[in-house]
Order: sequence, then structure tokens, then C-alpha cells
Amino acid sequence: MARITLLPFGSAGDVFPFVWLGRQLKARGHEVVLITTGLFEESVSKTGIEFRALPTHEDFEALIHDPLIWKPGIGTKLVLEAACRAIDPFVTSV
Repeated sequence: MARITLLPFGSAGDVFPFVWLGRQLKARGHEVVLITTGLFEESVSKTGIEFRALPTHEDFEALIHDPLIWKPGIGTKLVLEAACRAIDPFVTSV
């Protein structure tokens, strides 16, 4: 079976579908790692899926409290840039 890494980035509505997917993959015998913000660690760990946190809690808090995140076009860019910075250590180490 395969080792599968899931990298959802965002709110619960973005992350929980990946938790479901991870559970389905794990039930089929795959080894699953889910990498997302530490806010979801307890929920993911309860499923038996391996969890790794990104970015730091402080980085995540700064992002979600940035008023520019709600500006059309700018907010999406900020989130995608933060996601790229956060996953870079995991992607480059593969």
C-alpha cells in the first residue's frame, strides 16, 4: 500500500473533507499523513491519521486577523502565499 500525504489548508470546511478522505484511504490499508494547521490536531488524531502541524500558531493567527484577507483578490493571494510558505519544508523534503 501507499504512503499518502494530504495537505489541506484553510478552515474546517476545507480540512474536514480531507479528514474524511484520509479515513477512507486508511480503511483501505494506506498509510496517511495529514498536514494542516494545529487547530485540527485533536480532530485528526482521533481518527488514527498521522498529523503534522503547519504553519506555526502565531503565523496562522496573524493571517486570519489580517484585515486584507477579506479584500477580493488580495485575500486569496495572501492565503495562497501563506500556504506555499507553510508547505515548502514538507514538499522540499520529499
